[in-house]
Amino acid sequence: MVFCAKRLLQYAALLWVALCIFSSSYGLDVMGLYTASVPIKSQQASLRAKAYEQALEQVLIKATGNLQVVGNPIIKQQLPKASNYVQQYGYQTVEDKTTMPPMPTLMLQVQFEPDAVQSLLDQAGVALWGNNRPLVVMWLALQDDSQPTIVSNSDEGPVPELFKKLAEQRGIPLMLPMMDLTDINSVTMNDIIDDQAMPVMQASQRYGSDAILMGSLQQQGPQQWIGQWHLISQGQEFSWTTQGKDDVSVVTQAMDNLTNNLSTRYAVMQGTGQQSQTNITVSNVSGLKQFAEVQAYLKKLAPVTSVNVMQMDPDAVTFSLDYEGTLDTLTQAVALDHKLLPTQAAVDNNVGLSYQWVY
Repeated sequence: MVFCAKRLLQYAALLWVALCIFSSSYGLDVMGLYTASVPIKSQQASLRAKAYEQALEQVLIKATGNLQVVGNPIIKQQLPKASNYVQQYGYQTVEDKTTMPPMPTLMLQVQFEPDAVQSLLDQAGVALWGNNRPLVVMWLALQDDSQPTIVSNSDEGPVPELFKKLAEQRGIPLMLPMMDLTDINSVTMNDIIDDQAMPVMQASQRYGSDAILMGSLQQQGPQQWIGQWHLISQGQEFSWTTQGKDDVSVVTQAMDNLTNNLSTRYAVMQGTGQQSQTNITVSNVSGLKQFAEVQAYLKKLAPVTSVNVMQMDPDAVTFSLDYEGTLDTLTQAVALDHKLLPTQAAVDNNVGLSYQWVY
């Protein structure tokens, strides 16, 4: 089915910007996980088959966060049959801002059938990354042939546009700081370059993010770029270096590492038949409305397969949860929204979990 791609693309782009720049919530429900846009030379039907395949590859990576998913034998067999998974498609000419100067490019936007894609991933034994994903604020010190700067959310050069494009393709809510007077007085170029995490962490509090990415991207000579990256997430820290002949390769490597790091911790293998069980006691639940909200929230968590009420007290409810993955995967999924705050640490499944409902 052909649909109005122009309006949908405009709406999706505006929504993505709004979510990634202005949201102050914890964790975001990412939309468009089963939609992809790929460049195409013309609207000739003969060109669509290959474009469908490229679009499906993009969606599979976005839905899983697994960059190696297209190498899976079962997936490889189905990629040439990508048209079987297409729900609808459309065309639009857009301005590619990752090039200088920006170039008009014809894009094919494809919406795939979510259930069919999920079924394929189940058959291939690939973990699915749910649509609730950690919000990342990125502090990027850019040193190229122009004035060194900390990139802001209003910058539209090739580097920030490439980050936004790759983040959208991988389904990662990524935002840049506003770099208003508050940010300027809080974080300097040297703070980022010298990997001084404390001022960056303090400045990031206003953005309500789940993770912080500090990056220093430098052009050291002709065809010589280097990036230094430091990710702070859920009390853990990770550092890596990327190198390449241009900014595109270095930025792509950085986003690949970020995607792999986050998806490894949050993606859940579904349909394996291997489930675990734990009890969770939620306090600050004093009425039917709050009870219904808590129950609905637990059911929507990606690792959770079933929710049953075990005990109801005047101010608390104990649920039995069946879930896929590890206990850490479950608690990390809960931590994304900050709707449940832990009141005590869980030692193992026999102890159970204890949280307070925040509303």
